[in-house]
Amino acid sequence: MVHTDLAFVVLTVTGLAALVIGIRVTASGPPPMNVELYAVFAISCGATAVIAGGIGAPLIIGIARRDRAALALVNAHRPRALALPGAVSNHALLRSLRAQNPSAITPRSVVWAVDERGMELWQPGYSAPTLIVPWSTVVATSTAEMPQGRAVIAVAVFQLSDGHDLRLAFRNRFGGITLMSRGRLEDVLDDFTDLSDRVENGRN
Repeated sequence: MVHTDLAFVVLTVTGLAALVIGIRVTASGPPPMNVELYAVFAISCGATAVIAGGIGAPLIIGIARRDRAALALVNAHRPRALALPGAVSNHALLRSLRAQNPSAITPRSVVWAVDERGMELWQPGYSAPTLIVPWSTVVATSTAEMPQGRAVIAVAVFQLSDGHDLRLAFRNRFGGITLMSRGRLEDVLDDFTDLSDRVENGRN
């Protein structure tokens, strides 16, 4: 699996290296034709890679900062909860969240706090969760795939007692943007089921 956030770093580093090599070859004097073509190619590829990495790097830095801020809130208010990095990476996922809370302002990266009581959506700048999903409102869970641009992503589907389906995407790690695969999501949902079962067993 390719981690897109790491790819941006590799692009920037290799791009800078290609630029330096190409410029040094060009500046060292009139080279043979094949070397000159290589230098032009290195400069072109290097410039493209640096631009791509330069665009992606601020995105990753911003996500990492938001994750740290949201994690601090979770640790302060729900220290025993399992924190998971989530993503609101397309309009369909955003509509799914706003069906539960129309006033929720959700950035592309969010953090979920999960424990025996349910799930809470935490965002930087808020002293309380912007969405609460108790396990008592979850009828069933499953995984599905949905289009996102030219790609297809895996999402967790929570069938709620009010008849709505809450669709969520989770990221592989904090500070990253790569989404969980369907297989990993199924493992996560199994863990969620174990948590909700503890509540039912406690009631009985």
